[in-house]
Amino acid sequence: MDDLKMKLFCCLLALLATIALASPALAESKISFRQLTRTYPVAVQRGSTATVEVSSNFTLNDSHAVFFAPAGPEMQLAETELKPDEWKDPEESDIGTAFHFRVQIPEQQPPGVYEYRIATNQSVSSVAHLVVTDHPVVVEAEGNNDTPANAQAVSIPAAVCGAIERFEDVDYYQIRGEAGQDLVCQIFAQRVTRAIHCMAIRYPKIHLMDSMLTLLDSNGRVIAQNDNFIGGDALLRCKLPTTGEYVLEVRDARYAGDPRYVYCVEVGVPALAGKAARNPAKAGTPTTQTISLPSHVTGQFTEPKQKHYYRFVARKDNYYQFEVQSQRLGFAVDSVLSVFDINGKQLATGDDGHFTKDAKLFFQAPEEGTYAVAVRDLNGRSGDRFQYQLSAEPSGPDFEIHGEYYYGMLAPGGQAIWFVKLKRLNGFDGPVEMDVEGLPKGVSFTPVTIPPGMSHCGLIFTAAQDAPINASLVRVSGRAKLPRAGGQILDVVRHANVTAEIRRAGASRFWRAPIKTQLLGVTKPLDLTKVTASPAELTLRRGSKAEITVRIERSSEYTDQVLLDMAFSFFSTKFGEQLPPGVTISSASDTKLTGDDLEATIVLEATPTALTVDRLPITALARVPITYSIMTNYASNPIYLSIEAE
Repeated sequence: MDDLKMKLFCCLLALLATIALASPALAESKISFRQLTRTYPVAVQRGSTATVEVSSNFTLNDSHAVFFAPAGPEMQLAETELKPDEWKDPEESDIGTAFHFRVQIPEQQPPGVYEYRIATNQSVSSVAHLVVTDHPVVVEAEGNNDTPANAQAVSIPAAVCGAIERFEDVDYYQIRGEAGQDLVCQIFAQRVTRAIHCMAIRYPKIHLMDSMLTLLDSNGRVIAQNDNFIGGDALLRCKLPTTGEYVLEVRDARYAGDPRYVYCVEVGVPALAGKAARNPAKAGTPTTQTISLPSHVTGQFTEPKQKHYYRFVARKDNYYQFEVQSQRLGFAVDSVLSVFDINGKQLATGDDGHFTKDAKLFFQAPEEGTYAVAVRDLNGRSGDRFQYQLSAEPSGPDFEIHGEYYYGMLAPGGQAIWFVKLKRLNGFDGPVEMDVEGLPKGVSFTPVTIPPGMSHCGLIFTAAQDAPINASLVRVSGRAKLPRAGGQILDVVRHANVTAEIRRAGASRFWRAPIKTQLLGVTKPLDLTKVTASPAELTLRRGSKAEITVRIERSSEYTDQVLLDMAFSFFSTKFGEQLPPGVTISSASDTKLTGDDLEATIVLEATPTALTVDRLPITALARVPITYSIMTNYASNPIYLSIEAE
């Protein structure tokens, strides 16, 4: 009898195993972009191949492409088996699951910090960074290197990769040097973690690592120390006093720590980081010079509280643009620009540019005559690192492109939407024709022009029913005709400024970090398999209302709520808009679908002064909440909206 029971039990196990193998795995639900949290080690030597761990909140299974900016490095998923993929709402301290990738760096690849993005069959990722270095990479050894006595021995030159993994963690490395040797140690910490989506270490102020480097001799005396050389990253340079053993101490200036506090310290770099300014002004150079526009000049502050003045001739009512580059070149000037008339009266001033301490200023001359633009450091500092480049050129009506176009994903037959914010400059109010270059295979873009009187729009993408799973880095741009002095018309293209959404401590605290890449991917089916809106052509008179019927189709795995909107909103804040000024969603609209509800009505209403437009493409937005602060946006088919006068 016992033998019979055992045989039946074994048959049952075999049957269950057969069913499990034959049944498809459950599809993913609550599909979000992949939040890359950690790259370790964070450096690879050029001309080599290495394995790195990339950690992510939300799975990197089935990663099929990795994109670098600048291009050159190659990276492929190295896992041989799928990792568990159970959905979890990430906490602020989570780093997710680690996946191994193989990285190949060409021999001729320039050293520096590279941005990368990952595309999977189901989604696309946030931004992470990798250092390409000239030096052999040494990884922090397992065990305790938290005291000088336990310092890890390192031969120089080297790129030492480690992590300050917890509060009060300090890493020590032992190096040997010769008397009179010029030693340089440069850390990459903030520069390789600044775009991590959630970097909330301790509320309210501790986020990125504030690195400090200290060099100790064999007796524990401080030989050199540095903090905050390039942003929050330290760079230490000294001449070694004696031949012997030294210890390099790496820590956070506040003794903060977290597994995401990865770093690379290049030890033995023979020159300062940062590109040297061409022909910087030397001590004794006059602080007042005359320039002809357009002009590019370089300077260096050699004395405290120094100002440099550049005289130029301007025509009445003409615009002029002045821009400083210093911190973007690795130098330290926190620049301020001012324009003065011939009598010394200040007429205009400009400070920080777009996500930079490098100043930018547009100036419209009130009269024809001679003016002077002044450059100074905000805090009056001077020295070798206080170099800058100044560009001065005629300008005029112009524009910049900003917005929400960090990442996007759409399944075959589906749509996605990004949002553009147009910054109009110097009185420009002309139309701007939008474009998106480098679309994935099978994806099309609905042409759209931002009309006069409007400073935003939606960028609507559609994937063909037979579009293959693929992704690409795309580039948003705008084209316009800009008037200039003497009746000249410039046909110009301006590329978009791109930022990543960063979550600080507290679910509703957001910040932006400038990045280089925009990633769009065609994926497997998502939580919403289809969003449709009708009518496809909608005419709305000023002072009236019109209805849009929105219908969704859900995947079998997603049953939670779907929020409907015409803007990219978070509570009362609108991060992206597409409706013309004066057109809003009526309070009578249905904006939430729950349970078995698949259809709702959005009511648009136009004020008596709404901007008139002709067939402006818009779309109904369906949003799936992933976490408290993250939602995945879906879009309907384009609706061509016309606003007519009463």
